[in-house]
Amino acid sequence: MSNIYADWRITLYTECPECKEYFDLIDQDDDFWADGGRAEACEHDTPRTTNVDVECPACEHKFKVDFCY
Repeated sequence: MSNIYADWRITLYTECPECKEYFDLIDQDDDFWADGGRAEACEHDTPRTTNVDVECPACEHKFKVDFCY
């Protein structure tokens, strides 16, 4: 009998302060995890995870976020 697996799913949601679009930052960046990427899973309150530049996929408003866990 083979093992049945449960998959972890990690998301990083934010809301655009301009248009209120709620979106997952990980889905917006194909290289989020590549080569050390923006952050490690659940990393927060570090230089890589504070004042991160973000662009809303709906209205293209640019703003900064802090990743929190």
